[in-house]
Amino acid sequence: MNIFLTYALLHVWLVVLFVCGYEFTLDEEGRPNRECLLTQHGKDGFGHQLEGKMSCRLLGVLAPRFAYLHTPFVQFEHGHLDSKVVEEFTNAGADLLQWAHLKDSKKYKIESLNDKALAAWWKRILSGGKCESDVIYSLDNCWDVLYRPPYVTMMGNATQIDLFRSSYLSTPKPATGFESGKINIVVHIRRFDGYDDSASYFERGIKYLNDTHTSSSSSLPIFWIESDDPSWPFIVDLKKNHPTQVREPSASDSIFVSFHRFVMADGFIMSHSSLSFAASYFRKQGMVISNHSCVGLRYDLTHTERWTRLATEK
Repeated sequence: MNIFLTYALLHVWLVVLFVCGYEFTLDEEGRPNRECLLTQHGKDGFGHQLEGKMSCRLLGVLAPRFAYLHTPFVQFEHGHLDSKVVEEFTNAGADLLQWAHLKDSKKYKIESLNDKALAAWWKRILSGGKCESDVIYSLDNCWDVLYRPPYVTMMGNATQIDLFRSSYLSTPKPATGFESGKINIVVHIRRFDGYDDSASYFERGIKYLNDTHTSSSSSLPIFWIESDDPSWPFIVDLKKNHPTQVREPSASDSIFVSFHRFVMADGFIMSHSSLSFAASYFRKQGMVISNHSCVGLRYDLTHTERWTRLATEK
């Protein structure tokens, strides 16, 4: 084979391999072969930004019009987190092409879209509007589109999530502290700075998983309570009524330890929080979500092997 042809084929193969998960390829000019180029930026919290990046990345897998170009974490609204440490811990941009590394990247314009501008942009694009070829659209998130039909119905069975999980687990992670030989379930209860899920939701979620696991195992599940409000009466009563089953992680545990528990637990009862939703991109199974808590905020994620929706409260 001609040496130049061999080199050219090898170059194409490396380009395809470099873009993790075969999410898109590059044309002869070094541009992703998608109509709309997206990236994610933000200054919000760790969970919000991670969910934003992963929602845009998965949308780029499920929707052939879009290509996600990674922008590394820069800063966070709350918490004293090192952006480089977060980037390594999450591995959210593993092997992904960054927009700044595009060939002739300076010829692209970055158009930042937030709030009303983002909603108007999505409405135009989803109604058949075109993306400009020399623009990279920088968004806070893609979940307003991803968590609705038709894409939400594809999420639960998306094999790409398994690749996200593999990438996440390929970098060093802290010990979870889970009890060996036990069924470890994490309950994320976020009370402040977010949507306040009802005590009834968590109570029903715990009962659902407790009944599910005790019917197939002789040992009772262990429930790890991750909360920003450990004095909430529901939590106090839970510990009092189920002393052998409830664990309260150390207050000194970092957000990375808590997040890794979300990902690795045998079961996970989500809070209506981006930190919970971000973990769903790396989990294998066992997700529980209450549909009533998502009305107006997150689309009701479809019941699949990854997510279980609890019945709406009556």
